[in-house]
Amino acid sequence: MALSPICSDATQAMEIPLYIDETAGVDRRSEPVTTGVPMHRGSLKDLARLSLRTATGEPVPAQFGLLSDWPDGSSKWVLVDFQADVDANARAGYTLSDDGEDVLPANPVHVTDGNTQIDVSNGIMTLSISREKFSVLSGLTLGGRSIFGEKSAVRLFPTEGDVVTSTAQPPDVIRIEEQGPLRAVIRVEGHFATGNENRLRYICSITVYAGQPLV
Repeated sequence: MALSPICSDATQAMEIPLYIDETAGVDRRSEPVTTGVPMHRGSLKDLARLSLRTATGEPVPAQFGLLSDWPDGSSKWVLVDFQADVDANARAGYTLSDDGEDVLPANPVHVTDGNTQIDVSNGIMTLSISREKFSVLSGLTLGGRSIFGEKSAVRLFPTEGDVVTSTAQPPDVIRIEEQGPLRAVIRVEGHFATGNENRLRYICSITVYAGQPLV
């Protein structure tokens, strides 16, 4: 599936067409889409003005973030998140505009930054990420059913030799990289504890989408 943004025109009211081409022969429903959209200098200074609509004018829940700006403070590249419906081998059109109509998804992503863990939910799934011990996901619940609980060890598969079971130290870094109603990203970094003199690190980027049963 490919998305084609077209650069905005600073001389007119903003209406930027976005086209999504489905090339794998699969019907896509509520498919998460993340893309960068370039802006002309001076065309946008407030991300809160942005909104997204379908080709027929229906508002679409979307999330916007600043990737880079021009020297005058206006947006140069904007990160856009939404969920698209595209038929197999077809094209779907959307329009990014500056009319400022805000629409929330039915099951938005919520992030709670606590002292001991970060909790993330999206209406159908909840998960926790511990700050105090190694457990990439301290717990995962889908549709009210527990998928797994806390884990304290991982298995390492070297290219040669036996499989090694190793514990790991609590995260050195755990931070919310992105947070919004459509998508949240949590980054976790730390060290494995067994026999590597702190040379073997783990780095995890955990992404959760609104209303999606995946992480």
